[in-house]
Amino acid sequence: MPENNKKLVNQILLFVVVFAIAFFGTKYLVSSFGGANSKLKKVALELNKKGPQQMDPETRLDSTTVAGDTLAYHYTLLKVTHKDTTVNLVRAKEYITKQAQTNFDTNAQMSDLRAMKAKLKYEYKDKNGQPLFNFTIAANK
Repeated sequence: MPENNKKLVNQILLFVVVFAIAFFGTKYLVSSFGGANSKLKKVALELNKKGPQQMDPETRLDSTTVAGDTLAYHYTLLKVTHKDTTVNLVRAKEYITKQAQTNFDTNAQMSDLRAMKAKLKYEYKDKNGQPLFNFTIAANK
């Protein structure tokens, strides 16, 4: 076999070996470390199966999504617009953030999410779909 062909065969062989190691190594790492993400996706899927849910007379949970280690809740405040001057959005955000953090830290149903070190993101829109505020929390314990 000519020298040029041997080099080409060796290069192709080296490429195949390196590619195989990289492919299976990445697959192994993703399956090892991607466990929390897949669990979060299952949680989101279950919540989304129920469709939009009326949480109270003023709040609707529209959907949930997952990005990395963060489960995002997408809410609509049904009686508010982003131009509404009768609602103090800063105080509303502070109050809701405090309630969400307390719930995340103490609710037994959130224990799996705390164990995964998941973050929870809350996004609120007004009744016209305009963004109002958002925040992200993580377990304090």
